[in-house]
Formats: sequence, structure tokens, C-alpha cells
Amino acid sequence: AMKILNPVAYRMMPTETTENAVVVKKGAEMSMEVKQGLKPMEQQHVWWIVHPNSRNLRTLQRQSSNQVDGGRTSRNGPEIDRGAPDRGIRLSLIAAYMDPRSNLLKELPLTRCIEIWGHAPFSVTDQEFEDIMEAIERVNAGQPNPSSLVLPGSPPPSRVATGQTSSSESTETHELKKSTEQSGTKSTVAPIALTNARTGLFRAASSKRNVVYCESLTAFIAIPAVPSKYLRWLRQRRAATKEIRNMMLIGRHKNVVHLYEVLELIQEAKSTMFLVLELVRGGELFDLISSSSNSGTR
Repeated sequence: AMKILNPVAYRMMPTETTENAVVVKKGAEMSMEVKQGLKPMEQQHVWWIVHPNSRNLRTLQRQSSNQVDGGRTSRNGPEIDRGAPDRGIRLSLIAAYMDPRSNLLKELPLTRCIEIWGHAPFSVTDQEFEDIMEAIERVNAGQPNPSSLVLPGSPPPSRVATGQTSSSESTETHELKKSTEQSGTKSTVAPIALTNARTGLFRAASSKRNVVYCESLTAFIAIPAVPSKYLRWLRQRRAATKEIRNMMLIGRHKNVVHLYEVLELIQEAKSTMFLVLELVRGGELFDLISSSSNSGTR
């Protein structure tokens, strides 16, 4: 039997908005292999642009004739903080890329975000997932991370299956298959350390804050390690897959519908989970409970 979970949405910004946005940092030009999809896109290819509704954008866009002194600007009013090389200003930034097909600046779709930063496997514990998320948020905020998170030489993120073309299995599918190969026996997936997973999230959590100078805003801007929108999507995906993780831990049980495999279709603006379940022909459990309560039997 197949069960389809509600998609986890990833809202994209219109191309008209990204084209007219203020560019804080330009990404490196993609090689021909990256443009053709033969090699994965990397973080160096990411453009960072300012969200048009950013709270501090209008303040920083004051006339360039204002005198700048020590990173602060004033014009018969309160001083405007324009940051410093070691202390960038936080703005609402959007991760974008130069689309090789249209040659237009677009927001990074979900498929590209996973290609660059990866995501947490299902078998990662809740505590470890929250620790990584909080560590990345601390990096984005310019706060120091605990030394226990530092892991030099962390492996690069793995390619993930998307709605385009991929013959490789996702991390979750591979782990789940290992737990269900032995039919008729109870087997579970042991939690794995996120530090050992092929994901760029841990590398982002152990990185340092990046500050760049934006000439159009005459200010030093702090670049996030991972886009905030993508972090929110990771948390939503984590909450939506709680049922899957519980079924993976249970394994085979005579009173529980068995989960054989999990397929995830990742598209530019959403991801959809497909659960391959044991076929049960007894009908809906809710109907059985309702009929039993009406007849007075248990």
C-alpha cells in the first residue's frame, strides 16, 4: 500500500523581485560541468541579495553624500550603524543563483539548497538535530559555538534524489532498506551521528561568520552560513516525518503496519513523502471503532 504525506512547502520569491534586489555578494561563476548538472553546485556559487522588505534596508539606502566615519553615518539625526570588518550588520538576505538556462538571478530552489547544504537523515536523534540547528543559528547571529561541534575535515554533502534525474538512493531510503532487508525479523535503524553523515549542515554549524562589504549600501553585511528560510524548512520537514521515524524504530511487529520504504520527491518549491506500507485488507480502523461503539461491543 502507498501513503502520501502532505507536501512540505518551500515558498519561492518571484524572479522580478530577485532581479531588482540589492546584491550584497556575487557568487562565483559556474563551470560547464555544474551548469550541465554533472557536478553539484557549491556554496561559492551562491549570490546573496537583500530581501526588499528588510527592516534595515531603507535606513542603509540613505544618500551616498552622507559622511561615513568609523562605520557610522549621520545627517542631522541619529547615527546609522554600518558595521565593521569584524562586525557585520544583520539583514534579511536571500540565497540566489544565476540560472544558466535563463541567465536570470533567481532564488535558490529547494533542490539547490539540498544539493549545497544537504539535510539531516531520518535516523538522527532529535537532540542532535536541535543542537545542529541552534549551532547554525548562532553562526548566523555572530555568536560563538561550543568547541565540541568543531570537526575538521567534515565530508562534503551528498547528492540527493530530485524530481529531475538521479539513479542514486537518498540517505533515508538506504538506511531504511538496510533495516528491512531481513524479512520476518524485527530490525530497527540505529541512530547515527550527524557529524558522521554526508551533510554540509555540520560544516556550516562549525564555520565562522562571514562579513563582506557592500558598496551599494556602504556597509559591512554579515552573510549567513545557511539561509534562514532553509532552516525553517528543515524544521518543518523534521516535524512532518515524526511518524516515519517512529515506524522505523518499531521495525516489524504483528500489531503494527510495517513500513517497507520511504520515497521522497524533492521539487523546487516542495517535497513530498511516499510511504510504502504493508497492505492491510481489513478496512479503515476508524470505521471498526465506530461500528464497535455503536453496537456496544469492544
